[in-house]
Parts: sequence; C-alpha cells; structure tokens
Amino acid sequence: MRYAPCTLVAALLLSACAASPYDFPTPTLIGTEPGYAMTGYMATDSEAEVRARLEKRIDCPTGVDIVSLVTTRADNRLGAHILKYDAIMKCRK
Repeated sequence: MRYAPCTLVAALLLSACAASPYDFPTPTLIGTEPGYAMTGYMATDSEAEVRARLEKRIDCPTGVDIVSLVTTRADNRLGAHILKYDAIMKCRK
C-alpha cells in the first residue's frame, strides 16, 4: 500500500507527457534543412494573428519563414472564436 502514491505520481507524469502534443515546437526536416512543426489551438479568428503568434513563439534571430500553415475553425459551443492550426516553419538564413 505504501507504493500506491509513488505509482500514482509516476503514472500522472508519464500520461501528461504523452497526452499533450499541442502547441509545442517539434523539430523536423524540411527537405534537408532543419525546421519546426506545430499543431495547436488559438483563441482568435484571424489567420494573420496565428502567423504573428507563431513567429513570436519560434523566436529566430533572423526571422521565421512559414512553409505551410493550415487553419480550420474550431469554435466552441459558447461562441468563442478558435482556430486549430497545423504549421511547418523554419528560421530564415
């Protein structure tokens, strides 16, 4: 019985890592160049706002090139404007 709290904590830590892939830059290759892929949700209805926030999030010193950005509406039942995005980006050279 004394191992139950440790097991519970370990299970919570492992499940949180596996269950939260959204809004986290994942390294990827774009051809032979390094880049980032991100998927997530933003509380906005403007694709321009999504682009601006993603450029700020990656924070490359020379700027960001967004190779691909796909947005779809994911508004909730309360009427909040939400966009789901799938983005592939790379730092400018």
